[in-house]
Amino acid sequence: MSSRIRNLNRNEVMLLNFSWGQGGLLALGSHYTMYAASPEGIYRVVNADQILSRYRNMLTKILKYIGIPEAVIIVGIVVFLVYQEVIKHIAFTFYYFHIVTIIVILMAVYGIVGGFIILKRTPPVPIIGELVVTWNEVGKIDVTNVRRVDVNSSESDTDNNQNTIEVGDWHVLTYTGAEITIRDVTDPYFKLKILKRKFGLNI
Repeated sequence: MSSRIRNLNRNEVMLLNFSWGQGGLLALGSHYTMYAASPEGIYRVVNADQILSRYRNMLTKILKYIGIPEAVIIVGIVVFLVYQEVIKHIAFTFYYFHIVTIIVILMAVYGIVGGFIILKRTPPVPIIGELVVTWNEVGKIDVTNVRRVDVNSSESDTDNNQNTIEVGDWHVLTYTGAEITIRDVTDPYFKLKILKRKFGLNI
């Protein structure tokens, strides 16, 4: 393995652009360049597809074993309460309220425990990175092309859309005059601030 390509320590790296703005969150078939920051510099993640595949599998399992069953239970509760009140003319009493509350609590516990089990049973994927530029070579990072992106489908200009997040591009300038553009960095200004603090950078 090349000296510029190595396994990155998950506790040290920060993923910069995590499949936002590419047709939605973890969009199937999306292929783009993922970057990660480490104490040494900026790496291009060479196994980005494997990492995204792991998260897609996790989301699929959560939907299958937690989301759909709990949605069915919620629909069942609503149908039962409507039947009791509309058909049998039985008002929604504290008795039903307590039952519904207990069911909701059990569903929440099931969701938390189930999600934890799915997370534990999904084997981690190592982050393999190729060093693009070291921090000693970086002179400046500018944030450009800031916009809001719909995480469910495509880009959106509606700021009050609850399903949107802010993304932007990092324009990395080196002392040698080279330029690197990292697209679709989530929360770009805040992430740049955290990056400088985390790695003690003065750029």
